[in-house]
Amino acid sequence: MKYMLINGRALMFDHPKELRRLLAEGNTLDQSLAALRSKGVGIIACIEAVKKFRGCDLGEAKEIVYFSSAWADARERHEQFHRDLEKILTEPHEKLDEQFLSPPCKF
Repeated sequence: MKYMLINGRALMFDHPKELRRLLAEGNTLDQSLAALRSKGVGIIACIEAVKKFRGCDLGEAKEIVYFSSAWADARERHEQFHRDLEKILTEPHEKLDEQFLSPPCKF
């Protein structure tokens, strides 16, 4: 298996193969995704691995990973981010101007 060191972590190139190996060992999909994540594999690479392994479309792979227990904490943060963003975008512009368009800092 090929590895690349990034910031001292060994990251695998062939995530679908590693997912297949983990599942063949008897792990559930959630356990396998958690194992990939613990090795530094990000959510996008996990989605790609599921897509290639299952032969499904991108939307289905994204849903599988997004709603897995392995990525539940990230899902909660993403959903909070989207709630916050929606709140900001629906506020009156005056408030946005006060928050984000204040004069630049002087050094």
